[in-house]
Amino acid sequence: MKTPPRDAIRSFPLRVVEIHRKPSETLRIACSALGIVLRRSRATRLPGPVAARRVMDLARSARVVLIGGPSGAGKSTLLRSMIAAAQRRRERASVVGAPRRTHDRVILDLLSGEVADRLKLLARAGLSEASLLARTGRELSTGQRHRLSLAMAMDQAARRGSTWIFADEFASALDRTTARALAVTMARWMHSGPQRRTLVVATAHDDLIAALAPDLLVWCSLDGAIDLIRRPPAAAGVPCR
Repeated sequence: MKTPPRDAIRSFPLRVVEIHRKPSETLRIACSALGIVLRRSRATRLPGPVAARRVMDLARSARVVLIGGPSGAGKSTLLRSMIAAAQRRRERASVVGAPRRTHDRVILDLLSGEVADRLKLLARAGLSEASLLARTGRELSTGQRHRLSLAMAMDQAARRGSTWIFADEFASALDRTTARALAVTMARWMHSGPQRRTLVVATAHDDLIAALAPDLLVWCSLDGAIDLIRRPPAAAGVPCR
């Protein structure tokens, strides 16, 4: 079973960790040294819809939520369950990568608002090169299309007043340096505006934990268990470079 990487844990000032299994002696010693309080949940496994509701209840007070864990642990399944839960509750949500017919329009025309606002959104998504402004979605690389879908989701969230922004396989199509830089920018954007919204990303890349500095880390294990790690309020929203 894969556990959160040591480097990520060091960069993530923990306080309370909910676990759904009996902790090993090694885990007890490590948590004691780091000042972490382990709290055992009564349930050892949570069905998809139940887990989604539990995570969403905790995520409402967060700006950034990261769903991590090894491939095949159920990250995408949990994210989809959260999207479905938001839809059932009639909560406004924007989904990164949702199908849209955008290939034949230049990227600047795919966003709304004043020109300056559109340029800021593209810059946040890592598409600030002047040479890209007149390109269509069809002319972008795979990584650039991923960033464009992120910019469009941010635009939609601001326009509609979305409560949630969901992103599966966040920055997976980017090189790691670009992915981390984008994660830092996104985290700052989520913590900057007056409007309350929550970004929920699913990723198998451990390096994004420090970059996104999530308020809530949801760790999915291959045995189906889900650990919820909350960030102390004083340390929230402080991305690590």
